Amino acid sequence: MSTPLRRLALRNIRIVASLYLLLLIVATHWPKLRVNVGDSEIDKLMHFFGFGFVVFALYLSRWITSWWLLLLVGAAFAWVDEITQSTLTYGRTYSFADVAAGWLGVLVMTSFVVAFRPRPGFGARERYDRWTNVSASLLARGRAWALLVASGLIGGFVGGFLLYTVDSFFIRPNPGRAIVIGVIFGGLVTVHWIFEILLRRERRLIESQRRCPDCGRCSDDSDQTPFDCPVCARVLSEDCWAPLPMISFGRLSRTMFIPLLLAGLFILVFNIGRSMLLMVWDQPQLASFEIWWRRLGFEEQGITDLTVFGLFAAWIVGVTLSQTGRMLDRQGASCVACGQDLQGVPDLEGLGRCPECGGRFRRPESVVCSPT
Repeated sequence: MSTPLRRLALRNIRIVASLYLLLLIVATHWPKLRVNVGDSEIDKLMHFFGFGFVVFALYLSRWITSWWLLLLVGAAFAWVDEITQSTLTYGRTYSFADVAAGWLGVLVMTSFVVAFRPRPGFGARERYDRWTNVSASLLARGRAWALLVASGLIGGFVGGFLLYTVDSFFIRPNPGRAIVIGVIFGGLVTVHWIFEILLRRERRLIESQRRCPDCGRCSDDSDQTPFDCPVCARVLSEDCWAPLPMISFGRLSRTMFIPLLLAGLFILVFNIGRSMLLMVWDQPQLASFEIWWRRLGFEEQGITDLTVFGLFAAWIVGVTLSQTGRMLDRQGASCVACGQDLQGVPDLEGLGRCPECGGRFRRPESVVCSPT
């Protein structure tokens, strides 16, 4: 359901997404452009991240919401862009390796879109709607965008400098790859950190000022609930501003342990086990694969490692969100923080506290504030 705050936030997101797509097209079609740092070429890394973020731009702007259509459009965009830059731009050539790097980036980012998709069920849907409303209230203001952009630039500079410094201690340093990965991950981590801080602050303001989730206007101090918002006429009640139940760090860690263990074992076997397997099992196929792998450049090996790491990270996020969603759906029967049985615990208008740990819970049959 579209609301005034969501429409305004979506307009700002589409402006930023349009600027990013325009910048990407101009950069990939700039005549005789060489992307390198010293002796290290980073062209394929730029294709990996650049076309991967196209998926996020299309999804967050709500121009495309189907994951399979995102995958097809992103792959087609990377391929057509490479063809047009070689035919319409002076000094640029076609490279299938660049196209493949873009396709891998699209694949990884699409896997994250699938991992973060909304989960069914009352608890997971309620948390998603609350997060969407708070995000819309935040992203509807230009000051928040300016702060996110500034923090991303600072974080990218710091991340690139740190990874460049660490890379200089390796036997075979690759400063180009280190700077690109450091800038991108440093910027992403910093933007996510600042965004989470702003989200928590905005959520506390919404709860304390009793703002309407749809229009953002402060409601009156009526003691009678439920009541209608005087601006947009949405039905409001106390559960619209009641704090959501929080999953304890211990239960969240146990949920992520097995996926993290499997991902770590796979990466360890892929990077170390193949050489050990080649020594004890002399097979031509294994020898051919090892020769092919060693012939790849640093950039191609880095993209392969990023793809494997990204797919496993998306899988871990998906498994964790599915498990936490099921915990939230059972919050009226068992505490999401400690697992205590709540079957006989009384509630007040669907809201209550766990007698064991004091964690909040709510029962879906008593909720009046309908999600948007």
